Amino acid sequence: MPGREAVPGSGDRAVDRRRHRPPHQRFERRLRRELSARYWAVIGGLAWHWNTSEWLLGVVLARGGRHTAGLTAGPLLVGEDRLTHQADRALDRVAAATPEDEERLLQEYLRCFGHLVYSLDPAEPTAIDDPSVLRSVIAGRRDGGEPSALAPASSPGGAPAPRLGRGPVGRLRRGVHRWAYHWSGVRDEALHSFTLGWPLMRAGYLELGRRLVLAGLLDVEDDVFYLTGEELSGWVNADADDPRWRALVRERRLRRQRQRRLDPPDVVPADARITLFGSDITSLALFGAERGQDKGDGLSGSAVSPGSYTGRARVIHEFADAGTLEKGEVLVVRQVTPAWAPLPARAGAVVADVGGALSHGSVVAREYGIPAVMGVRTATSRIGTGDMLAVDGDSGTVRLRSEA
Repeated sequence: MPGREAVPGSGDRAVDRRRHRPPHQRFERRLRRELSARYWAVIGGLAWHWNTSEWLLGVVLARGGRHTAGLTAGPLLVGEDRLTHQADRALDRVAAATPEDEERLLQEYLRCFGHLVYSLDPAEPTAIDDPSVLRSVIAGRRDGGEPSALAPASSPGGAPAPRLGRGPVGRLRRGVHRWAYHWSGVRDEALHSFTLGWPLMRAGYLELGRRLVLAGLLDVEDDVFYLTGEELSGWVNADADDPRWRALVRERRLRRQRQRRLDPPDVVPADARITLFGSDITSLALFGAERGQDKGDGLSGSAVSPGSYTGRARVIHEFADAGTLEKGEVLVVRQVTPAWAPLPARAGAVVADVGGALSHGSVVAREYGIPAVMGVRTATSRIGTGDMLAVDGDSGTVRLRSEA
């Protein structure tokens, strides 16, 4: 009321505390609550649909007897013009451009695809953050002569194969196919959009790191990626210089380098396993239907994209080396994330340590119609660049062949 003297209360004191927090404290709270937490909450729900639909289509085809003998889910889910192909054609346009147009076309590519990540490690820059790696890939395409110019696979899955049959059972198969094909398209869109927020989150954390450097709490801005959310929340709000920060960052940087050379076991924690109608399908979803044992000069994994191919291996550990891939070589990598998708367009086959029938790398390989074996575990450590490989995407085997 007018003329009444206001008496500060606890609510006023709380507002005052928030108002006078240091800038890095206010920024950290907003970054965690409004960007990171909500982002992961939104992302979490779609994978179940496309994984389940593709798995169910495979089950229906496997139990179709003579009607579906030889049919697999992969070729029936190939799209006519997926974002994978659009990204590849965009890179081809950059590689084929005149010097006057190259930068403009590269910026167009970055606006559409520059957010795609090379791994889910937020410490690793995206193409938007550092386009130098992408430039090396473009230079490799240009130096290699003709661009990849691979068209989408020749049998798009939009129209079900006649062999799905008629009658009630045929209608069931067609219904499952329509469901799976729809979610296969959603998968392509979702994987493209999955990391749209990545550059924004990275920029946010780098800004937090910059402010912590100014506050004397960190040495360089990207040290922030080596602290946990709990540590950042607790220590930032404590606003105290703690020598443990720097020691932890140094130790974790070294640990990250050591761990990049490790081959993790094929073990999924109990709270992260995938179930369907009460059945555990984790192995199927992540590693494929069957996993054989390595024998002699051969490696085995999941047969995720059919066909066979023999060619020289190109082992690539970092995307920074992607420009060394020559057309027709067998691409041997740790894993295939969306940002790596343009590479299979130049490869004759793909072999990956990590991945299964439903992984993004498998989808990309099937889109381009090239053989692929995923989940080989030790491919990048046992295969060397220049080795002659025979890749069988039907049996899931990779054999080293002699020059003779």
